[in-house]
Amino acid sequence: MNIDIQKHKDALEVELKRLETEILEVAEKSSDTTWEAKQTEDQDTADREEVANSIETYESNASVTSDLEREIIDIRDALTKIESGNYGVCEVCQAEIEEERLIAYPGARTCESHM
Repeated sequence: MNIDIQKHKDALEVELKRLETEILEVAEKSSDTTWEAKQTEDQDTADREEVANSIETYESNASVTSDLEREIIDIRDALTKIESGNYGVCEVCQAEIEEERLIAYPGARTCESHM
């Protein structure tokens, strides 16, 4: 493979930090690898509209948390693959993942044929 591994590792580390910062806005860490969406503070005198808004905010946070958590897992897996020498290899067909795909998304698990 003729890709600049260090360049991709640096990009992955920057992306991981960005994602971890972003997820802290909507979630709290519940274990080493999982996150729980933040809930809005309880309102003792909450009316129906406040309760509905609270539920809507939680559902939105949960959706964003799920997406970010998936991206964080992909990035961490890619960093592990760099360490083991398997970075840039499609998980489906074991062909090299296209350089353009890795530049667009350094955590890519598959080649363009298997996206």
